Amino acid sequence: MVPQWKDVIVYAPVTDKPSLLDKLREVIDSLGSGESVEVCRTVKELGRRLRQPRGRPGIVVLLAVSREDLLDLLSMASLLEDFRIVLVFPDREADTVTREYSLRPRFLTFSDSSFGDIGAVLKKMRNGAQL
Repeated sequence: MVPQWKDVIVYAPVTDKPSLLDKLREVIDSLGSGESVEVCRTVKELGRRLRQPRGRPGIVVLLAVSREDLLDLLSMASLLEDFRIVLVFPDREADTVTREYSLRPRFLTFSDSSFGDIGAVLKKMRNGAQL
């Protein structure tokens, strides 16, 4: 099944600067999806949402703004196994990137990127391309 935009969940922690979430929303809106993006602001909220059997998302975008966020997400690795993940890292430190590969993201980028690359990846995922 090809995911529709309503099947995309974004995790953007409360500590996130609004500009990152706003930047991501702009990119998704520019793709002409016509759907709103569901946003989870806490790990607990994300976990609860991912456990819901009805309306399971096809794609999960994780905006990690700190190393603490990354550790929280790592603790949920088994819950995230069945989802196509786009992961946004807070920094370019090698140990950060190495650990997060255990989440098996389909695509990863950094918070200081333009997010245009995320738009291209989401478009391919929405169209059913295997990444």
